[in-house]
Amino acid sequence: MNGVEQFIKAIESKGLICPQPMHWNDFYLKFQSRIEMPKPLILAAWVHCSDAEKSNRFKEQLNLLDKNDLGLEALAFLEGLTTSQWHKKQ
Repeated sequence: MNGVEQFIKAIESKGLICPQPMHWNDFYLKFQSRIEMPKPLILAAWVHCSDAEKSNRFKEQLNLLDKNDLGLEALAFLEGLTTSQWHKKQ
């Protein structure tokens, strides 16, 4: 199991879904100039998407970054977030 897979398991075990919208956008902007990624489900999408949809999109981004050798950099960014900067299961 690689670092991204371990990270995904760790956040799932803590009930974390994805970064809060502002932080998810920062995450996206950090990498979108280097790799084409699906956009985060923020702004109007935030209200209309389920936690499962948010989680799936976030994991899709992480796996894409990992496949393009940006996984460690992505994890370094995400590990710098505090628990309050994550969206959690209700």
